[in-house]
Amino acid sequence: MSIKEDVKKDFGSDILLSANSIIDRKLVTIPVSPALDIILNGGIPEGSFVIFTGHPKCGKLQRLTDIIYTPYGPTTIGKIKIGDIICHPNGQTSNVIGVYPQGKQDIYEIKFNDGSKTYCGLDHNWTVSRNNRETKYITLTLGEILKEGLTYSDRWKWKIPLTRPVYFKQQKKLIIDPYILGCLIGDGSFTKNTTFSGIDSYIIHKMQQFCKQRGLSFKSKSYKDHSINGIIDSNTLVKNTLIRDLKKLKLYGHNGHHKFIPKIYKYASTNNRWKLIRGLMDTDGWNDNGLRAGYTTVSKQLCLDVQEVVQSLGYTCRIKYRYTGYDGKDGKKFPSYRLYIHGNDIDKLFSLPRKKSGYKRAKPDLCRTIVGVKKVKPAEAVCIEIDHPDGLYLTNNFIVTHNTTTSLDFAATTQMGNTIAKAIRSARVSRIPFLPDVV
Repeated sequence: MSIKEDVKKDFGSDILLSANSIIDRKLVTIPVSPALDIILNGGIPEGSFVIFTGHPKCGKLQRLTDIIYTPYGPTTIGKIKIGDIICHPNGQTSNVIGVYPQGKQDIYEIKFNDGSKTYCGLDHNWTVSRNNRETKYITLTLGEILKEGLTYSDRWKWKIPLTRPVYFKQQKKLIIDPYILGCLIGDGSFTKNTTFSGIDSYIIHKMQQFCKQRGLSFKSKSYKDHSINGIIDSNTLVKNTLIRDLKKLKLYGHNGHHKFIPKIYKYASTNNRWKLIRGLMDTDGWNDNGLRAGYTTVSKQLCLDVQEVVQSLGYTCRIKYRYTGYDGKDGKKFPSYRLYIHGNDIDKLFSLPRKKSGYKRAKPDLCRTIVGVKKVKPAEAVCIEIDHPDGLYLTNNFIVTHNTTTSLDFAATTQMGNTIAKAIRSARVSRIPFLPDVV
């Protein structure tokens, strides 16, 4: 490939250079790196005038249909506009300052060890660390990652950081306390009346307090079966406000196979999502000595909802499907779903004392590991630019990825000394502020 073709491929077809004092006028285009360092001696000499123009933000792209998270919940990157606010992996937000349609492009699927996937082009940037106990993060394109290979002799080579708990703006008041709703989704029944099954005094006390505040009765039918009703006063049955609110949330009438987490709870504030997940985990979750956690359900939608909430709090979550139990009518087995959850603090997912392990992780922070890359069919694509210095944002399953940095790389290359410029190119982002152990 000629120099001109190489430059056109990487930076667009309209690159122009005018630096009469330092280069041969016959040279119309030159590669930006590393030859530019040699020609300009590591920077633009004083008194010279250099102009580069080209198609903006080429290469760093995702499919229009890929997810991106905003403070109001998920949308697709194809719907993002300049001025929109998106979620940042440090638990805050960033502003979108550039949107650059790329047309139809070659697309690659990137798969991670927890089963999550996302899609991008070969020139899309990823902030990665080598899977050899290093804590230094660098930014490489997918093409550069593939060139180095995905594996060592005995393990996968590349890992990416996990997000911190994601910021969502609380849009509406939650009509049922999120911890109580989590417990009811886990061990409650909404089909005819409202009942709760459980033996833990800690959870039963929480339910009794909730009912007292609501003017409801909480009666124990047996050591584990309890009913929640309106209170009979002067031969008048008070309306069961819990049933009223479950109907508003569209949960009432659903059996265990069809339970779900209402949208306003999935994208509630960080504090309320913690309460929700603790209610769910205290009832139907388990703690494997602080090494991992698990959650079981027979509802596919609830399975996906719990996975989404857990991932939004900074954990990975792999789903395994199996068939278990029998349907009473036809004797057929029905599917059930087991979620395996990993993260830096498993105990934080629980509030029930007997499910806390006391284990504290001493190793480096858990990450996602790249376990596969394959080319898929071409698709319409776009890249975005945000105003945060580390350039990170969240895509499918809260995967931490990178926005475009073409102009930043170029500026570093052309305006800094040769040694510094080479360091910038080899490690374009060497510090991630929200990872405290990164040097």
